[in-house]
Amino acid sequence: DIYRELGDEASAGLLLAFMGFVERNEGNADAAGKYFSEGFAVAERLHDPHIKVVAISGRGTLAADRGDFAEARALKEEALGLYRNLGDRWVLVLLSWSLARVYIAAGHLTPADTLLREQAAIVRELGNRWIQPYIVEGFARIALQRGHFQRAALFIGASHASLTTMGLGCSVTERREHEADLASLREHLSEEELERQLAEGGILTLEETLIEALREG
Repeated sequence: DIYRELGDEASAGLLLAFMGFVERNEGNADAAGKYFSEGFAVAERLHDPHIKVVAISGRGTLAADRGDFAEARALKEEALGLYRNLGDRWVLVLLSWSLARVYIAAGHLTPADTLLREQAAIVRELGNRWIQPYIVEGFARIALQRGHFQRAALFIGASHASLTTMGLGCSVTERREHEADLASLREHLSEEELERQLAEGGILTLEETLIEALREG
């Protein structure tokens, strides 16, 4: 409303789109969808590709949450394709990471692994640390689906410890996903082995974890 009062419709539209992610992360899909739609409408009116990318990616996230991975993949790939022409590698990593999550959820592990490796190379070059635990989390979920349970637990321990150290809180959705990962691991590892791998991951540095994650596995 403040941006609109100031006549800055572009900033208002971008804020609407980002608010969609805030609502989604708290589990409010209906509210998120409304924000993404409003943001998309502003993007169309202003012909603003930045707002459009955020809104489309957000719609893709909601589609993935519903289990509609075909729609999610199409929307995420559209958003990533639009942004490749804008040249901001940092935002490109975020969009690529979001697409990798959809690939993983749909069981498309090879393209997910490729995207995560590209992201890891960029963030190590740029020195952006806060997204690294999320990239490691992606490698953990790939390992989990491939049946590499100890490796998955190690990476989950590293990711969770890094997020805690950096003071990055987990949203409602992220907590649910984390608990689901642990529940899956408990089906294949003893509680003692799971705790050991989580603890070992917790003492690794982000750089050590990424090096291990980038090994073929």
